[in-house]
Amino acid sequence: MAVARRAKEKEIIIERDGCASKVSGFQTGFTSDKPDPITNLVFNERGVLRLPTRTDQGAASANLPENTRRREQQPTIESLFVTCKAFSTIPALQQIRHRLRPQSTVVLCQNGGLGVYEQLLYQVFPNPDERPHFVLVSNTHGAFLRHPPMHIVHAGVGALRYGIVPDGRRDFEKSLSDANIRPALRRLNVDDIVSDEEDPLRDHYLSLRNTITVLQSLSELHPQWESYDRLQTTLRQKLVVNSVVNPITMLMGCRNGELYGNPSIDRLIVKICSEATSVFEAEAKARAMLNGTEVVPIPQELKTKNLVDECRRVIKLTAGNISSMLADQRRGHTDTEIDFFNGYLLGLGRRHNLFMPVNSTVVDMVKIRSSIPIDSKL
Repeated sequence: MAVARRAKEKEIIIERDGCASKVSGFQTGFTSDKPDPITNLVFNERGVLRLPTRTDQGAASANLPENTRRREQQPTIESLFVTCKAFSTIPALQQIRHRLRPQSTVVLCQNGGLGVYEQLLYQVFPNPDERPHFVLVSNTHGAFLRHPPMHIVHAGVGALRYGIVPDGRRDFEKSLSDANIRPALRRLNVDDIVSDEEDPLRDHYLSLRNTITVLQSLSELHPQWESYDRLQTTLRQKLVVNSVVNPITMLMGCRNGELYGNPSIDRLIVKICSEATSVFEAEAKARAMLNGTEVVPIPQELKTKNLVDECRRVIKLTAGNISSMLADQRRGHTDTEIDFFNGYLLGLGRRHNLFMPVNSTVVDMVKIRSSIPIDSKL
């Protein structure tokens, strides 16, 4: 996917309410969009020009063992925050897979996090013993690039809601069931991740604790650490909102607010939400059958009416915004995140033998729209 060209000192400009601030003191790596074998021959992994080496096997062959050693000697990444588009995540992480260890922590911040996480387990980390810790994030802040790639406008204040994916070995939410604490006062606590200096697994969990501590410190981004069960509801709710707002605005070429109060669009929103609720209910039934337990009703937030209300609330709140899918289309990008929005719902539907005609049609329409140049003349 990406080949590092060079790394150098840069600064990020963050603009909010018309005021710009600069942040510097870090390294940035510039990448190409696709694998480039010529670049691999000309530059090494650090972006430094390769110098010819005289050997009987030739310069390229002589560099291979050295490149392998350099790759293995690159430092382990302790905490990795992933903010790229959903469809770019797999190739991006494949490039740095060798720098991620079981004690590393990966924070997935992008839209479509549920589908991204599942793909990562299947394609990049198939061995459970070699997987890093994962933190999933629902980000409702609004931002756009004024001057790509280093000038960002923080256009809408939202929240960062996040949770730790259970690893089956340690209860990261132990404090929520502590009988010594009144239920109303129970809170998630980083000490449940690791606290004791003598803990034999301290090194394994330290980066996870440090990462959660950093997230909690981002007060201006309104961080909210949630239990994993609660986060699943949050992520599914946002998934449905994205499955409504992004494709419809992209297909119609309009701002979010133009979806509000249109009877035809209202009917479409209800149908998308109704199919989503059906698949969430099917998930709950399948989970109960697998565990041999009674079916637990899905949270009220995932019922059709409440999903529709949430979509309308977000549409009204972000009325002046251009959705990310429409913005990408206007920049001429042909890739979209539709497979991680409505496409993810369709995948769940297939898993549970549910027919989802509206979401299926939306996926097809977005892919058709993406394949036809927007300014093509008749």
